[in-house]
Amino acid sequence: MTKPDKPVARALKVWIALLLLLGITVGCSYIPLGAGNTLVNALAALAKAGLVIAFFMHLREAAPVIRLVAIFGAVTLSLLFLLSGLDFITRAAGDAPWQATPPSLYMEPATG
Repeated sequence: MTKPDKPVARALKVWIALLLLLGITVGCSYIPLGAGNTLVNALAALAKAGLVIAFFMHLREAAPVIRLVAIFGAVTLSLLFLLSGLDFITRAAGDAPWQATPPSLYMEPATG
């Protein structure tokens, strides 16, 4: 039989883990990794979100239906980010019609 974890000790461990992940995020900003910076920061943000969701929002001890709703919300949000990113990537790089220079309102006098 395992002994129950004390809430203060567990919160302190999670807080230290969050601070370490924050240090990774800040430290990564000083190291030129190119596209790797984005990957490292995204993974650190995902880990921080997971810690907050699991421990501070008490989803570890929640009913299965509550976990299912949380997972459904995360999947829906991820899908919206994915579709928005795909829309941004596949758009043409030209100006929108309302950004183009309008044609001259005055006609040149006809010579002849």
